[in-house]
Amino acid sequence: MSDWICVTARFRELPPDWSPVHEVFAEHGCPATVEQDAPPQMSAYVYHSADSDVLIRCLERELRAYGAHEVTTEKVPEENWEESWKQFFHIRRVGRRILICPTWEVDRLTATEEDVVILLDPGQAFGTGDHPTTRMCLSLLEDVMTPGVSVLDIGSGSGILSIAAKKLGAARVLALDTDQAAVDASVANAARNECEVECRRAEDTLSVSEPFDVVVSNIISAVLMRIAHDVHSVLRPGGLWIVSGIIRDNWQDVQVAAEACGFRTSKTVEEDGWVSCLFSR
Repeated sequence: MSDWICVTARFRELPPDWSPVHEVFAEHGCPATVEQDAPPQMSAYVYHSADSDVLIRCLERELRAYGAHEVTTEKVPEENWEESWKQFFHIRRVGRRILICPTWEVDRLTATEEDVVILLDPGQAFGTGDHPTTRMCLSLLEDVMTPGVSVLDIGSGSGILSIAAKKLGAARVLALDTDQAAVDASVANAARNECEVECRRAEDTLSVSEPFDVVVSNIISAVLMRIAHDVHSVLRPGGLWIVSGIIRDNWQDVQVAAEACGFRTSKTVEEDGWVSCLFSR
């Protein structure tokens, strides 16, 4: 069985803002992080491969540049990897009506007829509703969804945003991710929620030609800036692009790149040093 490696950055003092540290992990393919304030530390998981030693050295160098006084690694058997997340992931309400429920807490779920319940097992994919970037995306999606629209989810992770879109009335949802583990998680979670979501593995470029009414992208700033032109091309006139995964210091660069492609900034929200935005075409 393949192993995962838990990389932990420890700090002598609590950082005033965790988002730059998370961004270091995210830019190296580790968007799912766990932080704690006492003692101050942040952890993420790296898949054990031929390149993992080089990746960990890069992580250690950049994490120390952000103030970590110690960076440690620990191998975690794959069969224990998913179990380790369960202690951090519990039922959570997001927005007005959305309830995120991990599959192992279904017996504790209390929901009303108006609630939109999403049953989730993230597996090895990012997206539980616990991170500010996901919560802000869900809230913006809830605000703009109308029955019958088509939705494209770029960087779908666990499939949480795609499932929310479908349950909020989308006629068609296409979920794309470059990570096969994320595609597999999206397929499983869509089936678990009895939602018809088309899930595909994508390359680094956006290989979609058909038009969509709404695009949602919870990914790092550099990728958002790179795909802005392609997203504008696949959106119908008047379409909406919900973006997240942007640390505050990078927001202006993302906004400039999007507006240069023809987008208009309709709404921005911020939480814990992260920015999400609703762009309109």
